[in-house]
Amino acid sequence: MKKWNKKLFFITTFVIFIPMIAGFLMWDRLPDRLITHWNAAGEPDGTMGKLSAILTIPGFIFLMHLFCLFMTHLDAKNAAQSPKALAVAYWAMPVTALFSGGMLLGGTLVDQLQVLSYVNFLLGAFFLIAGNYMPKFRPNGSLGIRLPWTLKSEDNWRKTHRMAGPLWMIGGLILILCAFLSERLQLIIFFSVLLILCIANIVYSYRLHKKEQRP
Repeated sequence: MKKWNKKLFFITTFVIFIPMIAGFLMWDRLPDRLITHWNAAGEPDGTMGKLSAILTIPGFIFLMHLFCLFMTHLDAKNAAQSPKALAVAYWAMPVTALFSGGMLLGGTLVDQLQVLSYVNFLLGAFFLIAGNYMPKFRPNGSLGIRLPWTLKSEDNWRKTHRMAGPLWMIGGLILILCAFLSERLQLIIFFSVLLILCIANIVYSYRLHKKEQRP
C-alpha cells in the first residue's frame, strides 16, 4: 500500500470544509432554507434547512474523500503510480466540495444563477486537468478508465489513456466555451460531450482488445 501524502491530505480536507466555513460566516445573510437541487433545466426543485445543508453536504463529501483515498492507496498497483496521477484522486472531492458549495451559497444569494453555465465551466475545467494527467496514469483498479480490456492488458491501458487524454481536454474546452451560450444549447452540448467521451473510450479500447485477440 502506498503511503498517504499527509500534507496534501490536510490541505485537500481543509478545502472541502471551506464552503462550511463560508456558510457560517454568511449565516445572517442566508435564508432558513437553502436550495440544494436543480432539475435539468436549471430550475430549483429541492431545499434543505440551513444548518443541515451547511453541515451535511461538506461532511458527506469528506467521507467520500476518505473512501476514495482509502481505495486508491489500498490498490497495490498504485505504489508505482505517478504523483501527478495520484493528485487527481486527492483533489477530486475538494473540487466537488467547492462546486457544490458554490451552488449552495450562490444559488441562494444570487438571483437567476446560471446553473448550467456553472456546471459546464467547472466540469470543463476538471476535464482539462484530468485529460492532461490521464496519459500518465499507470494500470490500476481505482484511477483512470477502468474497462475489462484496459485492466486486462497494460498495452490497452496505455494506448486508451493516451487517446483519451487529449480527447478529454478538447471536451473540457468545449464545455467551458459553451458556458456562454443559451441554456438550450448548453444542455445539448453537455450531454453530447459526455456521450461522445464515454462511447469513444469504450469503442477504442474494445477495438484494441479485438486486435490483440487476432492470431
